[in-house]
Amino acid sequence: MLLVTPGKPLPRVCINLSGASLKTDQLQEHILHEVELSEVSPQCIEFEITETYDASFNEREYRLVDHLRQRGFRFAIDDFGSGYTSLNKMAEFPVDVIKLDRLFINRMVAARHDAGSGL
Repeated sequence: MLLVTPGKPLPRVCINLSGASLKTDQLQEHILHEVELSEVSPQCIEFEITETYDASFNEREYRLVDHLRQRGFRFAIDDFGSGYTSLNKMAEFPVDVIKLDRLFINRMVAARHDAGSGL
């Protein structure tokens, strides 16, 4: 059992979810079953979904993410800036964290440097 100490932040485990796993009908049941068996708090688990997959989300997958978030799980978009997802699309996604792709940041810095604006 994962012990929680009042006043201390909960440890976080990040788990990558593939597009194939998100399309599996049993994913939610599996996650809830495993968490119950392990006695790990859902607040300690953050699921990562790549930006490139987020662009193809359907209504069922949105409901899955929303339901798990209501149970205390967190969701992150991973590698943001590596795909073509618009900010409008991102605003619709029920996400807690956006993790920027390193190449995206490097391109932004290089573009500013090339333009002479510096950082």
